[in-house]
Amino acid sequence: MALSIDAEGRAPIVVASIDDGKANALDLATIVGIHDVVGDLGDHQALVLTGRDGMFSGGLDLGALAAGGQAADELLATMGRLLVAMLRSRRPIVVAADGHAVAAGAMLMLAADHAVVTDRPANYGFAEVPNGMPLPTGVVELIAERAAPTAALRLAAHGHLAGPVEAVQLGLADRVVAADDLIDVSVEAASGLAALPVEANAETKRRVTRRLVERMSAT
Repeated sequence: MALSIDAEGRAPIVVASIDDGKANALDLATIVGIHDVVGDLGDHQALVLTGRDGMFSGGLDLGALAAGGQAADELLATMGRLLVAMLRSRRPIVVAADGHAVAAGAMLMLAADHAVVTDRPANYGFAEVPNGMPLPTGVVELIAERAAPTAALRLAAHGHLAGPVEAVQLGLADRVVAADDLIDVSVEAASGLAALPVEANAETKRRVTRRLVERMSAT
């Protein structure tokens, strides 16, 4: 599993880092690991999910997808459950992306409460259709709901990849910062969200995301 957890260094914020030394492809173990953190933050107030310098995530494990059959089905289903868990989370989740976030990487950005990217040249978006793979219905629902309405078709069906500034304009991210400031800014954003009254914030988030969660869960 290419996931490391720091629950102490930025307490009370958990920082989870994806780093496989390559494209940070999300294999089954990594997705399950993120899901476990999202579902059990314990006494911690929020989660910051990041990658490494220059790479957040290039998407799902292509080897498992290419194998097809049960392995591919399980990977896709587990990723879908992670996205729903993030949307349902009562604790804030901030994605901190320094570099490329495509396909499943961009899905994580859209499912988070807040996403911060750096000014490093990078691609953000969905490369599935140009590579001959239709996007799952649940992901299309996520894009249509969370990205800018006028950008949904370009992002989902046309495979448009945005740079960091355009990623904010299209609703994939909320803020662009210098790479050296990424984690500090993201932890600060997570702390600010965690400072909101927990019950009021969680219930209002549930109301905002309820229909999207229902549609994604039904696919």
